[in-house]
Amino acid sequence: MSKSVEEQCDEDAGDSGIHSPDHLSGSASQRKSSPSSGSRCVSGRTGSPRDLSPPLLQELACMNLREMASRPDIGKAGRPIVVKSNFFEISINNTNLVVNQYHVEVHHPGSRKLDRDENITIFWKVVGDHKQYFPNKFAIAYDGAHQLYTTQRIDFTEGRPSMRFESDVALAKDSHEKTHCAISLQCVGPVLIEMHRTRTNNLDERVLTPIQIIDIVFRQALACPYVDESSNFYTWKSSSYRLPGEGVMGLDLSGGKQMWTGFFSSAHVATDWKPLLNVDVAHTVFYKANISMVEFMCAVLNEKTGQYSRSGSARGDERRGGYSARGGRGGARGGAARNGYYGQGYTRRDMFIPERTSIVEDHIGALSPEKLYKNFGLSNHEMKIFGDAVKGVKIRITHREGVVRVYRVNSLQLPADQLWYVILQCLLLGTVRNLQISPSRLLSLHQI
Repeated sequence: MSKSVEEQCDEDAGDSGIHSPDHLSGSASQRKSSPSSGSRCVSGRTGSPRDLSPPLLQELACMNLREMASRPDIGKAGRPIVVKSNFFEISINNTNLVVNQYHVEVHHPGSRKLDRDENITIFWKVVGDHKQYFPNKFAIAYDGAHQLYTTQRIDFTEGRPSMRFESDVALAKDSHEKTHCAISLQCVGPVLIEMHRTRTNNLDERVLTPIQIIDIVFRQALACPYVDESSNFYTWKSSSYRLPGEGVMGLDLSGGKQMWTGFFSSAHVATDWKPLLNVDVAHTVFYKANISMVEFMCAVLNEKTGQYSRSGSARGDERRGGYSARGGRGGARGGAARNGYYGQGYTRRDMFIPERTSIVEDHIGALSPEKLYKNFGLSNHEMKIFGDAVKGVKIRITHREGVVRVYRVNSLQLPADQLWYVILQCLLLGTVRNLQISPSRLLSLHQI
C-alpha cells in the first residue's frame, strides 16, 4: 500500500532523529522532511504569511530543526559573587502593549539624497505643523529613515491607509531660505510588544521585532528636538556625543580635530525574556566646531609639515623672512619661494624633512592666523596637504549674518585677488552643476 507524502516525511524525520518546527511546537500538521532526506515535500495548506512566495514557503516547510538540550540549573555550590555590569533592566508596565507601525517616505524637491539629520528635521517640522494628527509628540518614535511607531493610531482623512503631510523646512544645504518638503505615512499595522517574539520569519523589512522597536525608542531620546537636552548632543548611529560648549570641552587634537565623549546604547533580550539596555562609553574624533577655515588651514599645516619658528619681524614681513622651518635658515630673501610660503625662503630640504609635530598648536613657533601677512600664500606642496585635508569637509558661510548655508568642499582653486590674503587659495564648493568659489576667510567648519 502506497504511503502519502506526509507519512513518508514523518518516517524520514523519525528515523534521522530530527524534528520539524511544528513537531517541537506540538502541532501535528505541516510535518515535512529534511531537504537532505532526498524527498521533496509539498505543503497542502495555504495559511501562510502573505509576504512569502510559494516557492519560499515550500522551502521553509521542508526545513527541520534538531531538538536542543535544555540548559541545566545554574547551581548553588561555591561562594556567590556579585557582578555589576552596564546592562539595565527595562520595565514594561503594560504586558499587552500594542504600538502602531507606519512606513515613512520623506520627499524633497531636489535630486540629492537626504541624510539622516535632514530626515529628522523634516519629520519633526511636519509633526509641529500638523498637531491635529500628532496631538502627543512624546508618543512618537522615529528612527530617521523609514520606521515610525506611535502608541495611538493616527486618524488619516477619510480612513485612508496612507496620507501625505507637507511643510516648509529650512535646510542648511539648500540654497533657498525654506524648502517645501513632505512626508508620506503608510499604516503597516499593530505590533504586540512581547519579548518572546525575538525573531520573525517575515521577510518584509518594515516588520521588526519588539526588541528592535524598544531600541529605536531609546535611541530617539536625544534626537527629538522637543527634548530639552537634545540640543546638547549629536546622535550618530547607535551613539550620542556631547557637543563641546559651556562647561564641556572636547579633547583637542592636532590637525583641527577634537575627541568627543558620548555613550553607546543597545537593547537586548536576556534570560527569562527580560529586556535589557546596554549602555557604554564611546569616544570619537570630530573636526573642531565653528573654527574658521584659516584656523583649520594653520592647524593642518602645523600637523602635517611640522611647527614653524619665528624669523624676522613679529608681523612676518616678507622682506625679513617671516616664518621658516625649525632648524632652517631664517631671514632668507623674500619673494615667492618655490618650496615654502610666499615671501619666506626656506629650502626644499627644510620643507620635506619636518621636525616632530607637537599637539599644542598655540606654541610660539606654530602657524596661526595672527602671524599671517597680507601676501601670504601656499606652496605647491602645502596646497596638496591642505587640499587633501579639506576635501569633502562640510563648511558654512560666515559673511551673511542670520543665513545658514552649508556646502561640501570639492578642492582648492585660484586665489582671491581683492581680499585679505590675496594669494591664499580659494575653495571650490557645491556640486558639479552648481560650482561656487569662496575665499577661505569667509568660511568656517560646519559643526556636524
